[in-house]
Amino acid sequence: AGLQEVLTFDMGGTSTDVARWAGQLEYRFEHSVGSATVVGASVDVHTVAAGGGSVCSFDGAALGVGPKSAGAEPGPACYGKGGPLTITDVNLLSGRVDIDRFSIPVDPGAAAKAFERLCRDMGEAGADRDGVLDGLLEIACERIAGAVRVVSTRRGHSLEMAALLAFG
Repeated sequence: AGLQEVLTFDMGGTSTDVARWAGQLEYRFEHSVGSATVVGASVDVHTVAAGGGSVCSFDGAALGVGPKSAGAEPGPACYGKGGPLTITDVNLLSGRVDIDRFSIPVDPGAAAKAFERLCRDMGEAGADRDGVLDGLLEIACERIAGAVRVVSTRRGHSLEMAALLAFG
């Protein structure tokens, strides 16, 4: 394609992975896996808990997205298998998912029930349904934007490129 710099973006069910290519791959040589430190070369991919299956929650004081994931089974609430409220459900309820183009059948009613449970848990703060949906999306989007910043501007790379790809 003739591009000199590229930010990669892969939003999956559990996480979003972001990396940078500028004519060559960037590598990491030390990684943390749980409490262990692993030494060995790998492509430098920054991962955040903001995938479609990231569980949306309320801890009594604040909304949260991830790090727990609904996984493939049961999956998001809208999969109709008893799963929790996830970013996929929030996108569905916000009108950001075209049900006819979604690759698997979804149940908006199941997503709505899971969302209602969260709003009930929030008490009075849960009365602003649109505000709750927007807040959950904002949390996920900020995590993703933060990952883009980590592999770009925080490492001294082009702000213009990062802004274009993160929000363009």
